[in-house]
Amino acid sequence: MHKHLPPQGLLFPAPSNDQWDYLLSTIWNQMVHLVVSFDGYLDHEKLSRAALLLPGSHPLLAGRFLEEPQPCWEILSLPEPDNLCPLVKATDPAADLQRILCDRLDPAIGPQFRVALLRGATDTLVLSVNHSVSDAFGLKHLAGDLSYAYRALGSSRSFSLSCRPVEDRSLNRVLSLFSVEDQENYSSNCGGVSAEWEVPYSSTTCTSPRYLWDALDTPLYHRMRAYARNRGVTLNDLLLAAYFGACLDIIPHQEDLTYPVLTSIDLRRYLGPDPPTVANFSVAFEVRLPASEAGSFSLLVDIVHREMKRKKEGHAGIGGAMEVEKHFSMGFPAAKASLAELARKSRDERYPKNPFFSNTGILPTSCTDFGGPAATDAFIAPPLEYPPSFGIAISTFRERITLSCGFCSNSVPEGTVDAFFSRMRELLSSLPP
Repeated sequence: MHKHLPPQGLLFPAPSNDQWDYLLSTIWNQMVHLVVSFDGYLDHEKLSRAALLLPGSHPLLAGRFLEEPQPCWEILSLPEPDNLCPLVKATDPAADLQRILCDRLDPAIGPQFRVALLRGATDTLVLSVNHSVSDAFGLKHLAGDLSYAYRALGSSRSFSLSCRPVEDRSLNRVLSLFSVEDQENYSSNCGGVSAEWEVPYSSTTCTSPRYLWDALDTPLYHRMRAYARNRGVTLNDLLLAAYFGACLDIIPHQEDLTYPVLTSIDLRRYLGPDPPTVANFSVAFEVRLPASEAGSFSLLVDIVHREMKRKKEGHAGIGGAMEVEKHFSMGFPAAKASLAELARKSRDERYPKNPFFSNTGILPTSCTDFGGPAATDAFIAPPLEYPPSFGIAISTFRERITLSCGFCSNSVPEGTVDAFFSRMRELLSSLPP
């Protein structure tokens, strides 16, 4: 069953994008989750066998991150199936799901993924991957491989996934497509990363990690899609504008200034039809928007659309990739010390962290098709960030958009997160039919 897994102890270089997400995992919980609810029960034994096949196709899932002597991934033997694919018999389904989502895998220990099955009146599957090894695109690909393996094992117990070799996972694979002059121009368009405002919080210590999520119903999705089509904007423009509008409601600010929101873009768009799957190719950049336009949501949407169009045409994602590379240009120890200093400033000086918005896109049918039972809902839950960091993730499943957030409820009250969700819903519902 594990015939494709590379030999234990084999080392693979960890590029700067992996190093960055690994360092973030030393500050907060960098797990990314796909949560799928079903109308019945999966076969747990078959699911465990399917989960054990994933590292054979994506070897770094069975690895651990080593800081020294050079940052790299070391392949390990697979853990026991009960640890890799636990069956959690629900006593309090909501609380049990919270515990699964908040349970961190240490990338320095490994493995880098988990497939938990929560069994109550029906099953809920939680596929979790460490952001150190993959972004949300890779998570969705893994879900597709998991469901495919699960279905195939129903016909053949000897089935195995094809092995994809560990290929170049570095941002330089994308940057090398552009001249040095173009890279510098795109870096200027990216604008770097500032620190100007943050969601109110009471402590940088997290003692009560928690997730909240809220689904926008299908009629609202149809209204948003019709409005976007008629105005020549995107659904992402609408959602980002709603998030910024919620930020203006919740975060203290000056009406005559512009403020940044961090968002991300997937650089696989530059890598052709067969890009690396389980890898980190999503990079962040800032979108700066005017606080003065909070009173008109339709005008704010138009401003967001123009700014996002400008960022995309100026290849802000390439600039974001250059920022990551520059951060590690002096080596891993220097980057680690720099991030530790930022954490100290946040703790001791209340150094701010701009709010983050991540649209992980549409969840394809392949993510949730296990051949029965049927999936009734699915969404992606982002990393659980500690203050002053705060972000909301967006995912879409069957014309229903879910807003999700991982936060520290001892520092950022649940009411604050609920206020974000409510204000976003209110703004989006104000769109004309």
